[in-house]
Amino acid sequence: MVVGSAANVVVATVYILIVYWFVGFVSTASQFFVFWAMVNSIVFSADSLGIMLGSSFPNPVMAVSLGPGTLIFNCKRKYSSDFFFFFFFFCCC
Repeated sequence: MVVGSAANVVVATVYILIVYWFVGFVSTASQFFVFWAMVNSIVFSADSLGIMLGSSFPNPVMAVSLGPGTLIFNCKRKYSSDFFFFFFFFCCC
């Protein structure tokens, strides 16, 4: 898992180095590293969400086909954490 995390940081950093300067954000070191931290946080949470969805379904075909539907349904709910609680409660029982 550490190797995957290092690869995520490298890919995100290359992306940030290109996008940050082309968009024309404030060119101070502190603002750059705040942006770097935010993008890396998003990358790590997306990676974790993909691992969670992949491990919650019995086979990869089901995870690929039903994963996006669960994300869309979860984004439209007012209390999104309740959905994941009930989803895992009913899937694990």
